[in-house]
Amino acid sequence: MGGTGSVVIYTVAVGTYTAATQAVADALAQDDVNKNGQAYANAGTNGSCSFKNVAKSGSFTKNNCGVGGTGSVVIYTVAAGTYTAATQAVADASAQDDVNKNGQAYANAGTNGSCSFKNVAKSGSFTKNNCGVGGTGSVVIYTVAAGKYTASTQAAADALAQDDVNKNGQAYANAGTNGSCTYKSTKSSYFVRNNCDTAGGMGSSVEYSATATSNISQADADAKAWADVNNNGQNFANIRGKCELETQVFHFRGNGQGSYIVYIDRYGDEVTSELSNWGVGPCGAIVAVSIIKIFNGSACSGGEEVEPGGGE
Repeated sequence: MGGTGSVVIYTVAVGTYTAATQAVADALAQDDVNKNGQAYANAGTNGSCSFKNVAKSGSFTKNNCGVGGTGSVVIYTVAAGTYTAATQAVADASAQDDVNKNGQAYANAGTNGSCSFKNVAKSGSFTKNNCGVGGTGSVVIYTVAAGKYTASTQAAADALAQDDVNKNGQAYANAGTNGSCTYKSTKSSYFVRNNCDTAGGMGSSVEYSATATSNISQADADAKAWADVNNNGQNFANIRGKCELETQVFHFRGNGQGSYIVYIDRYGDEVTSELSNWGVGPCGAIVAVSIIKIFNGSACSGGEEVEPGGGE
């Protein structure tokens, strides 16, 4: 099946047949040809058969792309009838051998196959910039995953990914909860120490400052800072503040350069104050619990009561 027979000449030799007329003798010879020619052609090796291959194909992946490239699949086909042989099997085998030997080279040659490249991962840092007044946006990383874009070269695939980052990164940072806003507030107030005992007298005034942050709004940050001040300010003043002690007024004057006095102030602190700036003139006044030491100065009475520099 599928074979093509060769053409065979069947000949009746001159003189093979004898008749009363030439026409009858030739007719006998022609009748012999007609009756026996085909059988002769088919018999033994008088004729021969030839077979042509059926179509044969193979799939080959282009494998000469650059680093990172993926080759396309190319079909290499040997058309039916390209090879002829004495049997169908031999003809088909010749066609298959052609596919096996030449298919890969065909896939790699010219534009028969193509290469595709996928992008490497690309990322960018974007600061959320749609916070309310006073808010500071967080930094958000927008990433295009490796392999999202495909192009004919690695550079083109990577450029597509970078373009995605450039075009969409900021919107991503601003959207939903991808980024966050931080609002900061610092508030302060003065509190008077109120836990002094009777002997200690009145408490001093102390400033308490609190800083708070919020991811909701500036108003929320302000409220948190004020809450901290209100909740902790008095306790801070009671710890850090001082209690006034019972004091009296002392009068001194300096007797020249380098005069100073050491005394305990109304909060129990030791204070050193120069007397030289008073000159050798009128008495100056110091409000103190007690006097510890006086150098190059002397006590006096009356005069203008003005505290020296460095005292409180």
